[in-house]
Amino acid sequence: MHHSIAASTPSKAHAVKGIQGNSSLNDPSPALLQLYSSTPQPQSPQSEQKMPTPSLTLLNLLLTLLALYVPLHLYLNHRKLSQFPGPPFATTSRLWMFYHSLSARLPAVQIAALAKYGSPARIGPDLLISDDPDLVRHQNAAGSKWTRSGWYEGVKLDPRQESVFSTRDERLHAELKAKENGAVCLAIPFYQPHTSPQMRPL
Repeated sequence: MHHSIAASTPSKAHAVKGIQGNSSLNDPSPALLQLYSSTPQPQSPQSEQKMPTPSLTLLNLLLTLLALYVPLHLYLNHRKLSQFPGPPFATTSRLWMFYHSLSARLPAVQIAALAKYGSPARIGPDLLISDDPDLVRHQNAAGSKWTRSGWYEGVKLDPRQESVFSTRDERLHAELKAKENGAVCLAIPFYQPHTSPQMRPL
């Protein structure tokens, strides 16, 4: 019995030789190759594509909108009063007035603009200046369709109270003017001898 068991049991060296000589283990089957090739391999950090962050995307969107808004805004400002001549930089924004205001030369450059471009001259996207007395008289006449600009808000004697000169409300202006007409008519004979000599040179 012992002899038959020994004859039927291969030695350890023979078993290792049989494993090494097995072609099915040395040459993997096509199925194993396909399984290995289809297994996803870990990518290195350099090969990973970086996705844009939400903050960067929002910044790009804001810059794009700003690049579209600024030229369109300047073009629309230029077209508002394009029939009136004036300094080129004054037609698109009020930076022209702001720059000359900082140097305290705004009255001088306005007079120069009137001399160069005539009256009325355009000194802002929606601002005109004139030294024509007939035009000023027409603007201030009773029933005129001309309205006052925001410039009058800066000449209030009392910031909390409107006056006949500073108010932009046409109805309130008419009410205040009617109340003052009597007093003004009485004061004119006293003021006229002093104001006429000053007005003649103008």
